[in-house]
Amino acid sequence: MSVPYELLGNYIGEDYTKTVPMDRISVIDYDTSEFNYSNYEETFDLYDGEQAYRCGFCGRIVDGNGNELYDEERNRIIRYIENFENPIVNNAYGKCCRDKW
Repeated sequence: MSVPYELLGNYIGEDYTKTVPMDRISVIDYDTSEFNYSNYEETFDLYDGEQAYRCGFCGRIVDGNGNELYDEERNRIIRYIENFENPIVNNAYGKCCRDKW
C-alpha cells in the first residue's frame, strides 16, 4: 500500500509485524503526523489530458461528446475559464442545441 487509507476518521496501513494470521485483517491506528499530507488547495486547473468544451451554438459547458455538464464538474470548468487569462476552450456540437446541427 503506497499511501494510507482513512476509515472512520482513522488512518490505516499495512501491518509490517507479520503477526496477523492468514485471511485476517489488522487495522492499526496511525498518528496523522506520520504522513506527509498537504492541505487541499483549489487550483482551478484541468486534470492531465482533460480539455474544456463549450457548445458552439449556445455556449453551455459540455463534455467532448456534447453532453451537458452539471454541478461540480460544470462549476470547475467555469472557474477554469474565469480564472485563467487565456484558457483553452474547444467548441463542440452540444446536444443542448441538437436542432441547430
